[in-house]
Amino acid sequence: MNAIFFYCFAVQPGGTTTVLTNDEWWPFSLITKCKGIQPVHEQLRRYRPRSDLLVLQSSLPRLLVEVNSKPKKEWPEDLIRMLLQGAAIVRFANKFLDKFMEDESFVLFAIYVWDHGEATRYSLFQQSNNSEVCYKTATYQLDNSVDRAKFARQLYNLRYVLNREGETGDTKKAINQLKNKIDQYDKVHPMKSFHGTKDTVGNKRRRVQSDVDGRVAGGGARGADARNCAELRAHGYEVKPPPEDIVDEKGGVMKAHSRSKMMLPHILSVYERSDPSKRFIAKKVHEQSNELEFLKLLNTFQPKSEHIISLHDSFQTQSTWWAILPEMDSVADYVWFAPRRFDAKVAQVCWGLINGVAYLHKFCIAHRDIKPENLVIDRDFCLKIIDFDVAMEVNDENEVVEGQCGTEGWMAPEIEEKSMYSPIKADRWSTGRVVLYLLNQSRKEDPVLRTTARKLTAHQRSSMLQFVASLSDVANVAVEKKASRSPQDTVEVDGENAELPRAKRQKLSVPDM
Repeated sequence: MNAIFFYCFAVQPGGTTTVLTNDEWWPFSLITKCKGIQPVHEQLRRYRPRSDLLVLQSSLPRLLVEVNSKPKKEWPEDLIRMLLQGAAIVRFANKFLDKFMEDESFVLFAIYVWDHGEATRYSLFQQSNNSEVCYKTATYQLDNSVDRAKFARQLYNLRYVLNREGETGDTKKAINQLKNKIDQYDKVHPMKSFHGTKDTVGNKRRRVQSDVDGRVAGGGARGADARNCAELRAHGYEVKPPPEDIVDEKGGVMKAHSRSKMMLPHILSVYERSDPSKRFIAKKVHEQSNELEFLKLLNTFQPKSEHIISLHDSFQTQSTWWAILPEMDSVADYVWFAPRRFDAKVAQVCWGLINGVAYLHKFCIAHRDIKPENLVIDRDFCLKIIDFDVAMEVNDENEVVEGQCGTEGWMAPEIEEKSMYSPIKADRWSTGRVVLYLLNQSRKEDPVLRTTARKLTAHQRSSMLQFVASLSDVANVAVEKKASRSPQDTVEVDGENAELPRAKRQKLSVPDM
């Protein structure tokens, strides 16, 4: 229903009007000031916004739209963020754009659609000789036909005004001049991201946000699809057609768009034109991400880990960087759509996760967004960790950082409760949380795994390298026992970790904290 109201902006905006949706970044960064940080020049931080719907006129935002995703909150986070972003645009327009400087007449419209069917329109403006940004509101009940008509009329009126304004290009020129000044300042005093600090990989911290999905600028749904296909085709890849609906184990229909990886607009399924049997995932890597650097760095480590996704190919196009990765199904998909197949392999998957995260920690890399959606498995149920969009390098497990990072429900409690925390120790908590979740979903009573997971989610958390070392010792014992067993003593066991589970129950003990 929301889409119907804003349809007028989606179809042929015309002139210099551009429309961006929630899978696209704003065309420029904002700068915010974090007080209390020393030295003073480090108080300035970059911030790249994204809106559920953004209407621009010559690169200047004229309408911001957010749809409520967290009910029962008087001031939801996305509403506060929308108003703060809007205030920054109002100040910029009135101070740097000749068209508005004379009478400070710039007005920015922002609309917040509540989950209970109400829309609030905010008119943001500055009064003369006052640096504060004020706003007026108007509320429309979208379940009321009269209010629906008023709300739609206002949107069509705004579109008409924008199409008739006839911008001269001064706005885009002023924005580019400001961006150049910021870049020059950044060379002298490099700015950190709003949520993080410097690291040694790519000289940037990762962007931090709750959804952590790496969505990037496209240029409109249909236009982006055509451009994506052309860019990938130029590098030897063809985009696969949308998958058909399939039937899950319980006889229910699994819609293609319901599968986790198909819900992300920055990810496409592709195949090599030279060999259509080879299937991959093509992922857009946004400009603030160092994921490619991490994947390339991990590829140099020896020995390599089978539990880290491998980078097949990467290249830069006119619009973005692309990463080509093996196509696999996520753990989240298996839990929901093929539980019986997954249940038989849950221990193998959990130990693969523990091994994979321990491998990262061995090289002082924190993933910072461990969750089922960021774990995939191949045909042999070998787990691979993906999505290094918010990963970072640290000196050791005791190094602390600031700023929330991760996904709600999978983040360590200290990330929300403290201003500073250890990302390595936060990874341990998330790993333990995922292991417990998978065991509970499969109703597996694996005492060793449950004990390990509880140790990882405790207040004082043991190093994951310790668990992996113990597991390696047990594996060696299992191999020796198998080699020394006489033929008549050989027994058949389930194919999953045939000897390892038996040895774990006999030998592996997790030390008390």
